[in-house]
Amino acid sequence: MQPGLKFSCRLLLFFPLLLIACGSPKGDSRKSKAKATVYFLKGDPKEMIRGTSPDPESFITLDNLQQWQGFGIREFEMYRSKNLTQSEVNSQADLEAANSTSAPNQDEDKVSGFEDYQFVKTETGYDYRTNTSGFEKFPVFHFSLRNNRLELTGVRDLPLQAIHYSYAANGRSLSILASAQDPEYGWELIAITFSRNPKSIPRIFAGVTPYEYLLGTGIEAKWNKPANFLLCGISDPKVQTDIRAGIDAWSLATKSAPGSIGSLRYQITVAEVAKPFTDLNQNCITYVQNYRFEKQEEYVELGHTKVLFDPETLDILDTHVFLFPDAVRRAAQSSLIPTATHEIGHALGLGHEFRRDPKTGVILYPSVMGYDGIETITRWDIKAVLSLYPIENKVVF
Repeated sequence: MQPGLKFSCRLLLFFPLLLIACGSPKGDSRKSKAKATVYFLKGDPKEMIRGTSPDPESFITLDNLQQWQGFGIREFEMYRSKNLTQSEVNSQADLEAANSTSAPNQDEDKVSGFEDYQFVKTETGYDYRTNTSGFEKFPVFHFSLRNNRLELTGVRDLPLQAIHYSYAANGRSLSILASAQDPEYGWELIAITFSRNPKSIPRIFAGVTPYEYLLGTGIEAKWNKPANFLLCGISDPKVQTDIRAGIDAWSLATKSAPGSIGSLRYQITVAEVAKPFTDLNQNCITYVQNYRFEKQEEYVELGHTKVLFDPETLDILDTHVFLFPDAVRRAAQSSLIPTATHEIGHALGLGHEFRRDPKTGVILYPSVMGYDGIETITRWDIKAVLSLYPIENKVVF
């Protein structure tokens, strides 16, 4: 670890009313709160979508309005160019506390309720809103009718310009990426994801196994289909090689068959042009130039992973990994492999491993998913990932 720099990643989980962002405190699952994740960053937010091929045509029409009833907000992110807040990360302990994925309550449900969004006709178009008790402060989205299509044009009092509409292949999620010209913050990107509220809510208990996963200790949310990773808009051969090595490291460490991590099959494909990062039908790994996620000079964000879960099955539905070369250079790292390995760990379902002996402060479980400078997959990591994707008839360690 380079002296004077604290290394981190960011992690955002899209799960019913459970938003977790590495680098900011855990979200609250209680009904009364509806907060956007706001990134006060350095650089131009347009870099987040540079080189992508957006689809600005809405698929929401008067004929299918009923199809979008009963959805709830799973993501509300705002990407800005100004760093207007001061981070409170001043130590390793602060950093780990802000990025922890450990379950705080061992016997409580992760979900306490759902808001039902519906389209309501107004004098100027349609509002997409919730009237569910307890969710009154959730944002209202304004749509205008154009050629029988409903186009997103605002949220609260802020005008929006839709950039990309996406509808998940399983029919349970939709996302809209929009831009805004905020009077105070300037040009910004706004990412919104809705998912259909489940008919039944799984009761989730922590501590089933001792490993750190995305939804908490022992909560095994994972892929139940092959994971197809796209290298999106990445043309540099060395960068491609490093990212492939970071993914394949999990296969090699678990002594799995080629193209497998335990029982999970995966592919790595180069996509010359991809959809924007909010698209729900691609698992992109993106190399973002000229844009930084850190809020203070001694705090380096090497990567950022977005994960969308199915609220009924806890299956991972969609991931997007960002890697930041400017941060890698600031950290004086010669290779992307350790960062790629860590971020792919998140994309597989692993959380951060920060647990320490309360008396000595010594890390209990050395892990590539921690922040202690460990750059290769450990025995603990192998056990954790094989608990998610066990290899049949094989005893490992």
